[in-house]
Amino acid sequence: EIEEFKASQFDLILDFAAFPNAWANCGSVLKTGWQGGRFITTAGDMPYFPVLGICDVCALLKNMFCRTCWTSCAKSAPKYCWFMGGLSDPISEEIWIMVFKAIEEKQLKVCVDPLGPFIFTEEGVRQAFRLQASRHAHGKVVVTGIAVS
Repeated sequence: EIEEFKASQFDLILDFAAFPNAWANCGSVLKTGWQGGRFITTAGDMPYFPVLGICDVCALLKNMFCRTCWTSCAKSAPKYCWFMGGLSDPISEEIWIMVFKAIEEKQLKVCVDPLGPFIFTEEGVRQAFRLQASRHAHGKVVVTGIAVS
């Protein structure tokens, strides 16, 4: 855990990678529900779901729904949400304007892995994919067509 993140806790964690125990370990860096802290995942607790029988289905549903209900009531923990929707509806232009304005005004920080951005060459793309596959990226893995010095 990084001390800077403990001192200045996050309002929101978006978990797309399903690191084991990500939810259980987020408490020291994520604000509580009382403070507006939210943990949104698209993957749950594991990157793979071994659904071999009804017990596995029930365990998966328990994490999806019970944790969401519990954190809606227990404000001492960040609000947990398992996002299952997609981007089937286009994001409106107003939302994009708000997002880019928040980035420009430094209200929203985009974390890019310190090893990147990677150059759009065969080797650069391979390096980016290796980093993503390692599940040890510290931020977004970015490939750019612009040379960065």
